[in-house]
Amino acid sequence: MKFNTRLPIARNIDCAILAEIFFVNAILSIIAIRVFLSLTDYPQLGGGDLHIAHMLWGGMLMFSSICITLFTIGKSGLYISAILGGLGFGTFIDELGKFITSDNDYFFRPTIAIIYILFVMLFFLFRYFFINKSLTSREYLINAADFLKEIIITEDYDKDDELKLEYMLNQGKAGDSLTQQFRQIALMYKTNGKSKLNRYLVLKRFLKDIFLKMIHTPKFRELLNAIFIFRTFLILGTVITNLVIYSEQNLLTPDFFEIGIITSALLTNATSLIAMRRFKSDKFRRLNWFRYSTLFSILFYSFFAFYYNQLGAILGLGFDILLYYAIDIILSIENRQKKNPLFI
Repeated sequence: MKFNTRLPIARNIDCAILAEIFFVNAILSIIAIRVFLSLTDYPQLGGGDLHIAHMLWGGMLMFSSICITLFTIGKSGLYISAILGGLGFGTFIDELGKFITSDNDYFFRPTIAIIYILFVMLFFLFRYFFINKSLTSREYLINAADFLKEIIITEDYDKDDELKLEYMLNQGKAGDSLTQQFRQIALMYKTNGKSKLNRYLVLKRFLKDIFLKMIHTPKFRELLNAIFIFRTFLILGTVITNLVIYSEQNLLTPDFFEIGIITSALLTNATSLIAMRRFKSDKFRRLNWFRYSTLFSILFYSFFAFYYNQLGAILGLGFDILLYYAIDIILSIENRQKKNPLFI
């Protein structure tokens, strides 16, 4: 008897967007909770000895997300599930300090840094296993079948849908007979409606179009250099301020976090300076080194900045994330050899 050892699952072609929505909502929930509690002087929900921790609300949101995923069919359910799951996970993990300290200390200073590094690890784990690796022909074919199911659910099949379906069938190496069957079913729901992109994707496409117009202007190189020069001085100023205000001991005998923030800041700024000095005429190498700089900052410098600044470091992180995505978009567009109708 022959046994099939292959795990019968396939990656969702929309996993990058779903992961993006999940992480954005998780981070927003943590920021919203911390700001709200700070503004309201940390109120207690309950009376006397009773305190209902917001971790429980996070559990309820994650439970709702699981129920939607298990009991509904269609992409709309997945998007709602990603939103609720992200909000729930962020609300839950925000109370991490209570579970890693013996006195249940919500204000444990390294908590934000630990949460941050957890998000970074999860992000790159998802990116490596589900995004960076191209889909196999089998996975493209499975996603084509899933997309056909979505056409039936929405009873809508327009020109954009036709391009997407043809692309997935082509990448999935479906035979003529199978391709014809897919087309026949899809054509039963043929419409001439407008694009059905949800608001998140409409906004993302709108911002991308604006950004693409900006990067092709003659002054863009000077603007990018100016941004990284400003960022270099900003990081240096922040490090000095943190060490002066928050250092609890003589800087001649620095602790782990003091050494970490100095080293990571120097590494981040050094890569920026290399990009500006050594690769003035090589656009792609300069952009790659700028990307390395933002990546070093996101992975290492921000971890130590969160230890010192807590939520104040979120502005620097947001700035770095925007820079990283901007450079990544430029490189991906410049290097793309063929048009992909699934590219948003």
